[in-house]
Amino acid sequence: MNKLLAKIVEIKTKDDFALVKLKAFKENFSSLMVQKDENSFFLKENKKVWMIFKESEVILAKKECNISLQNRFYCKVINIEHNEVLALVTLDYKGELLKSLITYDAICKLELKKDDFVLAFVKSNELGLMEYDG
Repeated sequence: MNKLLAKIVEIKTKDDFALVKLKAFKENFSSLMVQKDENSFFLKENKKVWMIFKESEVILAKKECNISLQNRFYCKVINIEHNEVLALVTLDYKGELLKSLITYDAICKLELKKDDFVLAFVKSNELGLMEYDG
């Protein structure tokens, strides 16, 4: 599981949904959450939280592209472990290590290699928030 520390800058709610806008490393992120009392008690503006997301939810691209994914961040490829089906890509995002699990075919198609710079994307509904106890 990937984990980055962020600060909540705004919360918009409508019916059972909350769009939480965050800042991490001076960059903007967003998390779309289903609001339930038991999982949103810690959501308050200016509060620090962990942004969490699965390795399998990190999409990689070698070039900037115009798509609806709001959570995008530039990373350097540190390592690639693979077999003939899957590849685990280790990324450096401003000193934080993140991982992306993609197909080996995608690695080949992107011609991805160590020390390349990539854009990593995470859908807002796949970016979870967890209370920070620091």
